[in-house]
Amino acid sequence: MRSMVIPLALLIGCQEPNPVFTNIVGITKDTLTMEGIDSIIVILRDIDPVDRVNWRLRKDTTENEGWFRFDSVCYGDENSVTYIIIGVDSSDNKKYQTRQYNVTVSGPIDTVPTIWLVRK
Repeated sequence: MRSMVIPLALLIGCQEPNPVFTNIVGITKDTLTMEGIDSIIVILRDIDPVDRVNWRLRKDTTENEGWFRFDSVCYGDENSVTYIIIGVDSSDNKKYQTRQYNVTVSGPIDTVPTIWLVRK
């Protein structure tokens, strides 16, 4: 009986570290025209805040001269942080080649590097 009480007490006192979040903004640009591109589907892979051993996938469509935004991007927890993956898939955007970037983010809001798109 005594051996069961100690592990139970240890489990009750343990808490997982809280996830950390940021909001990100970025822009897509065409390598030929050097201008922002509207209607591009941007893919974000960040950490699933509920199950932090897995990634979650989200999409946003660019507007206002190529700008996109993702809110509540999870990039780790109080003990460790990692990168997020952001990119454009050619199967969603027929005129452009696939691009993918591993990006380190931090703070309450962060700007990710420009996604330069090459035409097919």
